[in-house]
Amino acid sequence: MQAEHIDTSRPAPGPDATTILTDRNQSLNQFIIANYRDLTDAAYTAYPNLLVLDCEKAIIRLGNALIRYTGPAEQTPFLKWATRFVTKEAQRYRIAGRIITNQMEVIHAAIRNNLWTSASDCADEHQDVFWEIVELIFQKAHSLNRRGSAKLSTRVTALVKKHCFLYYNAKNARRRKLIKEQLEANKPINCECLSDEELASMKADQVYDPGYSEVGLSM
Repeated sequence: MQAEHIDTSRPAPGPDATTILTDRNQSLNQFIIANYRDLTDAAYTAYPNLLVLDCEKAIIRLGNALIRYTGPAEQTPFLKWATRFVTKEAQRYRIAGRIITNQMEVIHAAIRNNLWTSASDCADEHQDVFWEIVELIFQKAHSLNRRGSAKLSTRVTALVKKHCFLYYNAKNARRRKLIKEQLEANKPINCECLSDEELASMKADQVYDPGYSEVGLSM
């Protein structure tokens, strides 16, 4: 039997990039676990009124943001970066809370002024839109809090206006224009009605059209 020739001139394949990244993240996560108390203390120092649940969320955000850390996988430099991160996250809750409290009337007024009303828009509760804005303010707290020429109320109003337009009003614009043109020209408006069985067989996102689905209008 002929012996199998093994080429020893080529080096054995090393770990791929995915394996290296996984090992790195595991090491960083171990640093978080080992220094959990110090990291939470940093968060509470930045925002003493931070709730325990929110503090835990800040640590979770840290764990999900490890790819943003570009330094060496060593405890000392990583903890410096991690401390800055959780401190900024704690400040996010403080900033967002202040904005929402001080700009409450501005937020509600902006929703009323920018959310178009129609038969189907009645399905979009004002309070639902409000909580979406609250989440956006939390996500963009630091950018909203930056120094600049625009007042905070102006920035918040612009945020609400953009959200209402993109997620509620934009899909209605073409339909409203067509309806107006049809009415002014005294032309009939095409409608379609679906049976209960047809509606039940459709997916929820297909049944609900931010246009005029409640009156069965299709244009």
